[in-house]
Amino acid sequence: MAVLAKKMPSTMIGIVKPLEVLRNQGQINLRVFTENHVKPWHLNWPDVVVFGRNTEPLFDFVLEGILLNQIPTIFELDDNLWEVPQQLELGKYHRAPERIHQLEKYIACADLVRVYNPHIYARVEKLNPNVKMVKAGVDFRLLPPWPGIYRKPGKIRIAYPTSRIEDDLYSVFIHAVKNILDQYSHQVEFHLWGSIPAELQGLPAVKAHPKILDYNRFLRRFSRMGFEIGLAPLVDNPFSVSKTNNKFREYGASGVAGVYSNIGPYVDSVEDGVTGLLVRNTQEAWQDAIEKLILNPTLRQQIQVNARQVVERDYNQKEVVQTWREDLRTVLGKTKTEWNAKMEIPLRLEQNVWSGLRFHSRLPVYGVLKLEIQTRQHGRPLRAPINQFFSDTKEVEFRFTAVQDAVYKARDIVVTLSGKKSILDLMDWEQTEAVYGEFFEEVTIEETKEETNGEEA
Repeated sequence: MAVLAKKMPSTMIGIVKPLEVLRNQGQINLRVFTENHVKPWHLNWPDVVVFGRNTEPLFDFVLEGILLNQIPTIFELDDNLWEVPQQLELGKYHRAPERIHQLEKYIACADLVRVYNPHIYARVEKLNPNVKMVKAGVDFRLLPPWPGIYRKPGKIRIAYPTSRIEDDLYSVFIHAVKNILDQYSHQVEFHLWGSIPAELQGLPAVKAHPKILDYNRFLRRFSRMGFEIGLAPLVDNPFSVSKTNNKFREYGASGVAGVYSNIGPYVDSVEDGVTGLLVRNTQEAWQDAIEKLILNPTLRQQIQVNARQVVERDYNQKEVVQTWREDLRTVLGKTKTEWNAKMEIPLRLEQNVWSGLRFHSRLPVYGVLKLEIQTRQHGRPLRAPINQFFSDTKEVEFRFTAVQDAVYKARDIVVTLSGKKSILDLMDWEQTEAVYGEFFEEVTIEETKEETNGEEA
């Protein structure tokens, strides 16, 4: 089961599309929900749950329910949500303390975290060592054999597609594009998605298209619109350098010669002058690069062909699907061993009214632990097992209805703590404390009858 924060290009590309391939091959069953549509009864169905970009505390019940059911989870993160620029509304949303805490809870509890960028990898590894760098892919089944057949003679189409609600990246190239449109108005068109920036309004060569939320539909449409040049700006900040090379994959697959900011993911994937042009973030550099591609059709066409070949070779959807297949097998294969970890707790009681245990961890604990208290001789429950969820705490405490005459009974009591091995390994068992004093837990009628017929505590 996939539970997404929302259906957006990144979650559809990275999670839904490859899992749909596995489903269509008959290798998995698949249900996809946005988190606001998950109901409690859905949590009884999956063997594994894949989360994508989830940060909303309102839907924490989904994560806790999954963990209480001992269902393994994979968390996928394609953006550095710790570093979204705060001047954007999106930054204010994601960097709110309660959402950062929720994000880190998902990460820490996951059996595997999948990321696309080394900067995010380094951040995630501090919270969970089970992190893996993966590649995104392009589904070439959506694309024509060669997108160049859709080009119309006489006009060079320049594209800047974006799904961002707030786009502060226009400023990187806006004056360069305006100068190009003024100088080559009869040769070029500039196409963008969403609203037209104020600087370009009224220019006849500027064409605006409505945003297409369905990514498959967008890629089919984009690759058949005859674009020759694509713009991919980024700014040099922690958020941008942590992004994926999505524009390079889209442009390359669509046979578009891209102009890319000489920053982060594009430095690692674009070969300057061969599969694209890398530029400094000055208006002059952007204008020079765009003009170079307009005036040099041979270079433009060579880049289009080279980029297409590289993307088809290095970002093939088949490899992405295979990676997902391996990750699902790995997580499911480890689960039984991981969840079955159990530790018998040495019991040292100094008072007769014993009602709890307090454990201390070397690092903050995220996840579910189960406390069981039984008689040593017959293995009968002395108290009902306690399943409890803990989040971002170094102190783990269980309380139960007090055991009377506990010092005398201690030698006939067996206490075990079970849960994920990774959590138990964090515990400092020498610091375990008994908690004393009366404590009354709510019990059902059935539990009351059972205790009456059994041994008195």
